[in-house]
Amino acid sequence: MKKDNYPTYDAGGRVKSKKFPSKHNPGYQKYLDKQSFGKAFNLAKSAGAKEFTYKGKKYNTKTKDQKEKK
Repeated sequence: MKKDNYPTYDAGGRVKSKKFPSKHNPGYQKYLDKQSFGKAFNLAKSAGAKEFTYKGKKYNTKTKDQKEKK
């Protein structure tokens, strides 16, 4: 899967670099919160996360099809 060059942010919310954001980067959460929910979901899912936080709420990365297979 191709990873686009998204900007990463420092703790103050300023652009730090144009590399793919890491969940270990202190500005990563601010970056996710600036995206649409769909984009944040796709970033988390493509990074292999089972859960992610978006604007203070926790979400999982299961799709509707994955939930129905239970």
